[in-house]
Amino acid sequence: MRFRILEKPLLESEIHRFMQLVEDWKYCQWGEDNFLCDLPAKWELSFAAYERDELAGFCFASNKEGVYYIHLFYLAPGCRGKSLGKQMIQNAVAIANSYRLGVIELRCPASNVIGLEFYKKNGFAVERVLHDHVGGGEPDYYLQLKC
Repeated sequence: MRFRILEKPLLESEIHRFMQLVEDWKYCQWGEDNFLCDLPAKWELSFAAYERDELAGFCFASNKEGVYYIHLFYLAPGCRGKSLGKQMIQNAVAIANSYRLGVIELRCPASNVIGLEFYKKNGFAVERVLHDHVGGGEPDYYLQLKC
């Protein structure tokens, strides 16, 4: 697996590939504006993952009050079960460490049981359960990984 930092011009030129990758994923309601919005350090912390020169996944992250916060983490179904997701988490940890962000945090919908197990298997711990409008009416697990 090869990783590439997501610079905004790259994303703008390939936005259709990113949106197409998640178009049928029920846990993502992102549109072009979500992908392209500017957030603190987003373009330094986010990356795309390529397998055999094909976009396989991505991690959109930002610096949220001194934390490497993952807004959207995705690996294509055909790439799962091959330790590629683990490699993506390891890459996120390496980036977080290089920016001296000692913690990675994210939200995972309670109904995404497979995703929750993946994060736990890769060292994340559930910090709390959130019941707010962000989860689309269902609770979210707020997860944390100390780097």
